[in-house]
Amino acid sequence: MAQVTLDRAVYLGNDHILTVSGLRDGIAGTYYDDGDGSLSVTVKDESGDALSGVSWPVALSYVAASQGVFRATLPSEMSFEEGDNLVAHVTGTLGGFDVDIRRKLIGRLRTGDE
Repeated sequence: MAQVTLDRAVYLGNDHILTVSGLRDGIAGTYYDDGDGSLSVTVKDESGDALSGVSWPVALSYVAASQGVFRATLPSEMSFEEGDNLVAHVTGTLGGFDVDIRRKLIGRLRTGDE
């Protein structure tokens, strides 16, 4: 089972690291690595439209010597407003199988109190 690590809150004007971990072949039990396929992410608004300000999709890179961990930087140029409901949508193919993972996010303004 894959796990997505990204705080639910994404802050205006900040880069964010999206991590997908635990990606493995459900039959063989082996973890996927960079030679098994590719993943990318697009951050979308409530209507399903990709956020402006970024050339989507952004590729996830395999973390060397990990067990099925892939990572991408979501750029600070993403255009959204405080309170916007967003979705990080990860898609791709690993080991010949389609991957479709979604993570709900919410736009926040960093105030220094966090």
